Amino acid sequence: MIAVPIAPGKSSATLILFQDLTELRNLQTMRRELIGNISHDLKTPIAGIKAMVETLQDGAINDKKAAMDFLTRIDGEVNRLTQNG
Repeated sequence: MIAVPIAPGKSSATLILFQDLTELRNLQTMRRELIGNISHDLKTPIAGIKAMVETLQDGAINDKKAAMDFLTRIDGEVNRLTQNG
């Protein structure tokens, strides 16, 4: 609710405006939830990719079988993140 004097200095002339903000607040909540979901959907695979890269950097690159496994998994995660539709 907003109260605005129509004629300054006259307390009896006031315009009162009522506005239902329910839909606006619902849309803001939906937006926050969407952003949270998108953030989670990106952070999870990126954290996995980072962990695999760090493992390779820490020496797993010298184990050909493990290195190929990590690279295949990283490639799969990147493909999943970049797929259309």
